[in-house]
Amino acid sequence: MRKFRKNTSKIIVLLLGVFGLGSEAPAQDLASMPYRHLIRMAQGEKVDAEAKSYRMLISSNIGVPPEKIELLLYTGDSPLHLIVDNKGNFEVPNTVSLFAENPMLVANQPKGTLNISFKLEVPPFQAPKIEDGKIRYTKLFEPVIEMQNQVRRVDPTFGLMGKDQFALVIRTEEPIKITRTTGAGEQAITGSRTYRPKKMKDSKGVEEKKGVIVLIMEAYMFEDDPIVEIPGPVEMEIRPVSSRDAENFKSAY
Repeated sequence: MRKFRKNTSKIIVLLLGVFGLGSEAPAQDLASMPYRHLIRMAQGEKVDAEAKSYRMLISSNIGVPPEKIELLLYTGDSPLHLIVDNKGNFEVPNTVSLFAENPMLVANQPKGTLNISFKLEVPPFQAPKIEDGKIRYTKLFEPVIEMQNQVRRVDPTFGLMGKDQFALVIRTEEPIKITRTTGAGEQAITGSRTYRPKKMKDSKGVEEKKGVIVLIMEAYMFEDDPIVEIPGPVEMEIRPVSSRDAENFKSAY
């Protein structure tokens, strides 16, 4: 995954954990969603009246190939078929008449088995400044919080426990140590945790040339704000990860 260098960057984020909000679908057990809900989440805070359509990505969490997924907008007397290609791409038309009608988008898959994602523009990633090989935990994760807040414009649950979130990816040859003190005075307890770089694959499945440490933001760490030791030159980026991958990264260290 390349570094972000432009004024804005596009990242792929999960629109909804599961595709299956509707209770008014023609078939109650099928994945469904109101048209307005889909369009509003795709737009975020930026309503683009000139956009003729929005391009999205759909996938099954039970292994159904994308080309086997059928999407129908139940508008008027004749449902509108939205074509899904073999990579899961599809387009949703953006029209005043459809927004006024607010038809249900219904899939031929069971409720809760589909994920929808789309590209969202976010501010460019600015790596935090590390002085003398050390940085406070809150400062390290400031860029993560900034991007997370951008995504929460369209998905308020992003970053919450058990939900998809951002990971801080650090390419380095040296271990990273977090030293945390809890309590105060005679009750104070200081402990440290070491994270060692591992060989991993990037977002395209290619093995990284450098070792990689993946840190997942932990809310409880903000109160103590521990010191994070990051020696030597490093490269950083932010990468969206699923809730399952986030838990795997946590347990890997």
